[in-house]
Amino acid sequence: MRSGTSAYETAQLAALRRLDLPREARTCARFFRDYYFNHPDAPYANRDQLQEVVKIPTTNASRAMSNLKEEGVIFDTDKRRGRQDCCQYEPDPEKWATHRQNYLNRRKHRRAEGILNDFGHTMDPKLREMFQAWGRQSVIV
Repeated sequence: MRSGTSAYETAQLAALRRLDLPREARTCARFFRDYYFNHPDAPYANRDQLQEVVKIPTTNASRAMSNLKEEGVIFDTDKRRGRQDCCQYEPDPEKWATHRQNYLNRRKHRRAEGILNDFGHTMDPKLREMFQAWGRQSVIV
């Protein structure tokens, strides 16, 4: 433990590290407070102490926020929904589409394989060949 750091603060920093967020978000005081104040499963009962514990200068916090905004992180500060979703990555639609397609292809391939395993021995040879072709056509290389 570093000198001048309370055990309480060290525990909080360790908890933040486990969130596996970008480094800037971890050091961002506003994020730190918002996460622990508004998260439904906030691990600390005594949340009032957080105001005293977090002493990161606001300039660093706002710099970290703007760096993250440039990377495409949405900081949603809509309080009406009861809690704040601090870091939400905006999904890249093109990347998501290919991910979805790969998933569907894998599922189709597994289904073809399953059908062949279960009924392949009783199938007509031409039908079996058709299923094999259908399964192969969707395999991701």
